[in-house]
Amino acid sequence: EKYNKHKSEHKEAVQKLEEREQGAKCIHRRWLQPRSYQATIIKEVDKCLKEEGNSAIVVLPTGTGKTLIASELIRRRLSMDEGGNKVAVFVAPTIILALQQTEVLQELTGYEVMPCCGEVTTEELVEISVDFPIVVCTPQAFLNGF
Repeated sequence: EKYNKHKSEHKEAVQKLEEREQGAKCIHRRWLQPRSYQATIIKEVDKCLKEEGNSAIVVLPTGTGKTLIASELIRRRLSMDEGGNKVAVFVAPTIILALQQTEVLQELTGYEVMPCCGEVTTEELVEISVDFPIVVCTPQAFLNGF
């Protein structure tokens, strides 16, 4: 029941974003090529993450393509997941940004993305991740679900 509520909220959020962007110039982000510094970061982070137990943090100024970098790394990781067991969790600081990033990540990766904001339990996240390999959530939803 709560899963259907999240799915319904996702559809409503998508509809609101589409209405707001109606008539705006569409950029096909999926075909964006990373700039040289982004490609270098993607390569280095990818190399780091191949070793079990490693993690990475990318710190860049606003507008320098952190989402593009993250989406490419997520896309690569999910495409290597033969069993379909992996889930990428993308944390955005606010509900509005989580909804925006949901759309951008879906466009950039080609995967289904589900926003989870507010009260989400671990069980709900597990249920959601069956249909959505990428989950975008706020920090509070992340803490609630994990």
